[in-house]
Amino acid sequence: MNLVVNGRALGRPLSGVERYAQQMVACMQDRVRVCVAADRSPLAQLLWEQAGLPGLLNDDDWLWSPANSGPIAVRRQLLTLHDVAPLDHPEWYRPAYVIWCAGLWRILSRRVQVILTDSNFSRSRIGARLKVPLHKIHMIPVGVDSKVFHPSGPGRFAGQQPAREESAPYILFVGTFQPRKNIPVLLEAWSKIHRQRLDLRLMMVGAPGRLFRNPRLKRLPPGVQIVERLSDIDLAGLYRSATLYIQPSLYEGAALTALEAQACGCPVVAADIPAFREYLSGSAAYFRPTVPNDLAESALDLLENPARRSSLREDGLRQAGRYSWEASAEKLWDLAVGLSA
Repeated sequence: MNLVVNGRALGRPLSGVERYAQQMVACMQDRVRVCVAADRSPLAQLLWEQAGLPGLLNDDDWLWSPANSGPIAVRRQLLTLHDVAPLDHPEWYRPAYVIWCAGLWRILSRRVQVILTDSNFSRSRIGARLKVPLHKIHMIPVGVDSKVFHPSGPGRFAGQQPAREESAPYILFVGTFQPRKNIPVLLEAWSKIHRQRLDLRLMMVGAPGRLFRNPRLKRLPPGVQIVERLSDIDLAGLYRSATLYIQPSLYEGAALTALEAQACGCPVVAADIPAFREYLSGSAAYFRPTVPNDLAESALDLLENPARRSSLREDGLRQAGRYSWEASAEKLWDLAVGLSA
């Protein structure tokens, strides 16, 4: 099997898509050949993907494109589409990006041999939006790097930033600051939580994304701390020390950060959306994502109930243990081998 990886996502600032690509490639190691462009500027990357990458492939190669985009000219291709949020909710994205995704995905979905995605929810939405038969769309879940995200390591900023060590308890959110992450509802709920728990902070790890209509975070409620970039070691430390992890998203194709939090032993409060129910099952406390009071009440209930937090911690550790990048990479590899047989 000659599997070549479209490495356009490798080396970009880390978000869920880039973590997926990096972890899956690392698990397949010397079984794949990774192609990357020398110029890392966005326009050069796009031109390389469409015009340069096809010329690097041999006749017996299969290409895997792991990050929502691939060369139109290559038919012997597996394409990972993590979700179709730009088509389901174009109001969240820059118009040019929506137009590009709509055109590119409609062409690619008809030309590539296989579409991969992270959840059965995304599988159904891809089929509906792009008119692709479901037998062509394969669900392979995201994983958790258990070597980094586990409950037994040090807490807080465990690696590179010890100067930020603080003793105050905190609730944690991790994600790109974009509309579907539902940050205004999180902040409104936090204001209600903070009025009752002045000892707590809300720590938000993330930064605005360039493709989105980003929410304005200029006026933050009291008790909020924003950290833009962290190493995985520091992020794992924050998960371990957090009292709760809150994932308020309106729409997701997976539950990557919630699983990482659970793997570190942090109880999770999650929006009641299909992908989270699929990934987390009964291991999280859920709330209606459009109702700030619902989030505040769910969080306060857990904050006042140590036994319930302990139960969710144990449920979360078991649930996160069901997912690994190694198992997901093997599923992808087996699928690719089957195509080449």
